[in-house]
Amino acid sequence: MSRDIDPIKVALEEFEATIKRLVDSYGGNEKSRLGSKVRTRARDALDMIENFGLVPSISFFLANAKKDGDVAISYNIYLTAILRYIKRLVPDLEIDEGKEAKDISEPHKVLEKLYSVSWVITPLLKRYMLMLKRLCEATWKPERGG
Repeated sequence: MSRDIDPIKVALEEFEATIKRLVDSYGGNEKSRLGSKVRTRARDALDMIENFGLVPSISFFLANAKKDGDVAISYNIYLTAILRYIKRLVPDLEIDEGKEAKDISEPHKVLEKLYSVSWVITPLLKRYMLMLKRLCEATWKPERGG
């Protein structure tokens, strides 16, 4: 497991390479609306992980990412960025490079591996997720009513 990864640098890279790219890809004419939904996921995710734990939170995000609609797409986009960072920390995590979160075929294997390393990676995730949150807040307006 690698701990020598700079979470701020990776967040800056993943924001462009994953979050913005997928918002642009899925968003069509509604990029700013979808971006606002991703912003909401980014604002809620860190608190959820701190309050409920990594594995319950990731399983919640994954279940929502596999549904239909803009909210599901926003979960998929944000979770994809989170899992890409976790994959850097835990290279043997069973996630194919380039796949989105919604395409994980055996989520129980991913969750089982995360469970075994959650005590180590959860603290390492905080700075990364905080930076993603700030980038999303600086890029998109809040959802209406939120």
